[in-house]
Amino acid sequence: MKKLVLFAIILAAPLFLSAAGPKPKQVTLTGEIIDVQCYVKSGQHGKEHLDCATTCIKGGSPVGLLEDSTGTVYVIIPQKGSRSANVALQPYIAEHVAVNGELRERGKTVLLFYSSIERLK
Repeated sequence: MKKLVLFAIILAAPLFLSAAGPKPKQVTLTGEIIDVQCYVKSGQHGKEHLDCATTCIKGGSPVGLLEDSTGTVYVIIPQKGSRSANVALQPYIAEHVAVNGELRERGKTVLLFYSSIERLK
């Protein structure tokens, strides 16, 4: 009987551990929509990089937010049921925006699951 209980605990442990992860945090972050690949490789961003970033994002490079206050880059993922961030955020590339969504993290990976975006002046 002890072996059966131990076996059940071992099988169920991953379910409990995944459910016990940190809760998503609702945030509004401001910054520039960027092509993560070019930014990480060579620091490119801004209006002078618009054509290249548009081509890269259309080609599948991750889209991100370069946050104003910290310089942190968040990879942007759509909320469940939303269009791909690469498609939906193309009109905002190199624009200054406010993004609403949830920050989710696992280990050292932090993603921004966006729910809305607004151009800022």
